[in-house]
Amino acid sequence: MSQRNYFQLVPSIGLNRGGLTKAVYDRSSVFCESGTKPVFVLPFIQPDARSIFEQVQSTGKLGTAVLLSLYEHLSEARGNDGEVVRPLGNFDELREFAHKVTEEHANGNTTRYFKDGIFLGAESYTANNVLSAITYHDPQEPWKPLARDTFNHLGTIVSRTYLDTTFSARYRIYYSPSGIPVLSHWISPAEKNYRFIAYDSRGFARQYNSLEDLQAEWLKKCLDIYAPEFIISDEPVTLPFLKVNARTPITRTVAAIHTTHTKDQTANREYKSWFSQYGAMNSCIDKFVFFTNAQRSDFARDANIPIEKCLVISHPAPLPVAASTEKKGIVTVSRLDKFKRIDDSIKAFSLIAEKHPSVNYEIFGTGPEEASLKDLIKSLKLENRIRLNGYTDRPLECFANADFSLFTSRYEGFGLTLLESLVQECPVISYKVLYGPLEIIKDSTNGLLVQNGDIEALAEAIDRLLSDPTLLENLKQNCRAVNESYDIDNWKSGWQSLLNRPD
Repeated sequence: MSQRNYFQLVPSIGLNRGGLTKAVYDRSSVFCESGTKPVFVLPFIQPDARSIFEQVQSTGKLGTAVLLSLYEHLSEARGNDGEVVRPLGNFDELREFAHKVTEEHANGNTTRYFKDGIFLGAESYTANNVLSAITYHDPQEPWKPLARDTFNHLGTIVSRTYLDTTFSARYRIYYSPSGIPVLSHWISPAEKNYRFIAYDSRGFARQYNSLEDLQAEWLKKCLDIYAPEFIISDEPVTLPFLKVNARTPITRTVAAIHTTHTKDQTANREYKSWFSQYGAMNSCIDKFVFFTNAQRSDFARDANIPIEKCLVISHPAPLPVAASTEKKGIVTVSRLDKFKRIDDSIKAFSLIAEKHPSVNYEIFGTGPEEASLKDLIKSLKLENRIRLNGYTDRPLECFANADFSLFTSRYEGFGLTLLESLVQECPVISYKVLYGPLEIIKDSTNGLLVQNGDIEALAEAIDRLLSDPTLLENLKQNCRAVNESYDIDNWKSGWQSLLNRPD
């Protein structure tokens, strides 16, 4: 019997990602158990994808999965017969002869080069002293940037972007691992990429009007070679690639919806920008997968999709780990993003901090809001009570050592951290938001639900649990039921049934 394959469409390969990436990686291991090989298909340009994929695979998360990368395809097609990219102008000489100043920063350092008082450019290095970028400036008009080179974790150039006077990108070239051009494209003032040029083994150029045309050509070749039994898209950006499928009887398409399709409140029927794509793609999708029953019903109604095409396969509860310390204090494990509203939980804690001086609030995660959250904590004079601990790859241990957790997302398709908290007998105080919190958290049973966006109500709920040990203990005991509701065997059988479904 020939090897069974399925295509997992991904916009990138990453480490230290959130719940969606974890779900995709976990699912691939389930298919491996069924004798089906996951083929991760990356139709975008990510030069470091192979090294990251191998790091993830070394942890055992991906089983026998393989990676197909458009970037690698272009690099192989180009070959090594060509001129290797060099720094612009005389930048090589600057390192040796020009005057320079070095500025240290949190993630490494930046060295700026000058000649006869004229600024010519700068190099940035990582904390491990690996070259990460070079910016070139016009020696005739030093305030004008010319181009910027970016480098991978090994210090090898991966792209050169030509800039206008506002530092906006206008033209970009991607290079193979050996430093030979493989793809270039123009960038409009509105930051739209267009007129893509790919290069063959002789260096001859072939133009594509859009990246989508190039991607479609490559994906069709991949489909012909691997003949996957089905293709899965987990994000709106990969959804259009389901149209590339030739619609053969043996290949089915699956769209998994990991986040809410509406904005904010339950009663608000304003849809997110990507929602209409799923209705338009209905004829190209065999099955839609959701993670809560409520969203399955809402989505089918809102997108006018037959309910029988919509399945629910909830995420499984992970196996608990032992606590390393006595349970104490409050915890949040989350990406530090605006829609997670960690600032709400910080403000709520500040309202009860004086009443409970022995309680601390530990926050684990990284993201674009980290600096503003630090400023907020400082302005509230709670630096010794609220700590931003950075990214953790052991979220279960964080919950195991805490009395309860806070969850303040603006919306949440499911929320894996909810399950991670509950399996550790760590009740959750959450806003009443779609969809995971309203389905997973049972108010006054395994946690507390408060009005969405009401910081004072959030503070009152925190105070209530800190002031009532009996209530807190009852909630902890009730958390155990999550293992039955979100059993891992049910999750496995759900995906395996989808794999073997004849319709």
